[in-house]
Amino acid sequence: GKLPDVYGVLSVVDNWPESSFETLIKVSLGVAAGDPRWTLEKLEGIHAVEDEEEKRKAFAAVSAITTDMARLDSGGNQLRSSLEELGITDDRKLDFAQKAFEAAKPAVRIALDKTLGLALPRLVDISWRLDYIVRGSDEAKACLPIYYVKLFLAKPLTPNTTIDPSSKTNMLDTIDLALSLEQMEDFLHTIRDANHQATRIGRLNTAK
Repeated sequence: GKLPDVYGVLSVVDNWPESSFETLIKVSLGVAAGDPRWTLEKLEGIHAVEDEEEKRKAFAAVSAITTDMARLDSGGNQLRSSLEELGITDDRKLDFAQKAFEAAKPAVRIALDKTLGLALPRLVDISWRLDYIVRGSDEAKACLPIYYVKLFLAKPLTPNTTIDPSSKTNMLDTIDLALSLEQMEDFLHTIRDANHQATRIGRLNTAK
């Protein structure tokens, strides 16, 4: 579809001096990551670009695309391709943006989790077993299926995370559930529906 107007300025940014472009990338990623070393005031240091409105628009465009790609856990090569499509053609600038994004992405994702209230334990594994409970009198016994489900949760990522976040050595907790057949069907339906919605939203954002 048609690209939002916010990205139109990037074709102009392609003509900026290399040092000015690097500062723009650093400020955009630094602000997104909550790094106090990089604030909006740093944009004023881009003396080679006199148009303050142009600098603000460039910051908004780069911030929008890098933040969205960090949220979707996209790779640096995907950012590079998107910037190229949006008008950045200088290979040195693209190389810098790709490497800077890859280095800053973990911190940006942590900041997004905090901002969006998503810094929650993550589901990393699940196990289940089927059992039966006998109910009723001797004359009318009934075997009712019961599913015992265990959810394994890992700690959310933090700046101090130094191990594989999916590793069970980073386990935070487990949740045990006992579900009837009907409850198990509802549980699976809810998970499938959530996965479908997440996939659909991801595709829509990727297609922008």
